[in-house]
Order: sequence, then structure tokens, then C-alpha cells
Amino acid sequence: MKFEIVEDNFKKNDLDNIKLPTRATSGSNAYDFYSPTSLIIIHGEMVVVWTDIKVKLDEGKVLLLFPRSSIGIKKHIMLANTTGVIDSDYYSNENNDGNISLALYNYGKDNAIIEKGERVMQGLITSSYLCDNDNVTIKRKGGIGSSGC
Repeated sequence: MKFEIVEDNFKKNDLDNIKLPTRATSGSNAYDFYSPTSLIIIHGEMVVVWTDIKVKLDEGKVLLLFPRSSIGIKKHIMLANTTGVIDSDYYSNENNDGNISLALYNYGKDNAIIEKGERVMQGLITSSYLCDNDNVTIKRKGGIGSSGC
């Protein structure tokens, strides 16, 4: 398992210095995701931030994304979809190479300022399990929303 920068033709940012997620301490379980750019999120609005990062996961593993507590408490920012779920087959998909996006929603009364390089989300890699009677054989072909809806 590892974090990687997406292929150049799938990058959404004009930056060469994308920072891969890191753990803050040796006791941390989650990896901090950094904002690749500075932005202002108007109160009551959502902004999609493309990280230009993908994650290679073993089958049966999943990356769950949550807001860092400080970004939620101090800046009133949450994920618009409440929890990000990055499946192992999202990696290197044909639509966006597995580029992880963050749909940041400002639920506060004031505009929120996010600085480039600020830690905004945390990702937890964990195991997932399938039911014994699961028989899905469909393969992912695309990026966000490709498995339905």
C-alpha cells in the first residue's frame, strides 16, 4: 500500500510540489492530507479540491477520509459527503487515475480560509469484509460516481 502522485495528464493543479499524506506522530493511525492550494470557502458553499494523489491499496482494504478535528471545530469545514470512501479499485482508473478529491463544505457563518499546505483531512486505511454470498463480478471503469448514480 502506498500514496502516489497521479500521472501528469490527470493532474488538476499546476504544481510540481504536491505533498503526499503523512502521519503527524508515530502513534497516529490516520494520514493527514494537505491542501494543494490556498482557497476561500464561502459560508454555506462547497468547493471540490483535487489532491493529485492516489492510493494503491491491497484488495480488501479501503481508505476512509474524515475532516481533521481542528478543521471542523475551528473552521467549520466538513466533507460534503460526510465520509470519503476510496476503494482499492479506484486506483489508476481510466477517468482520473484515482485522483482523490475532497468536497469541502463550509457549514459556518463566516468564510473559511484554507492555506496551501494546510492539513485538512485525515485518511484511515482499514480492512473491509465481503459477505459469503457476494457474487459481484463487475469491474470499475471510471472515477467518481462510476459504480452508479
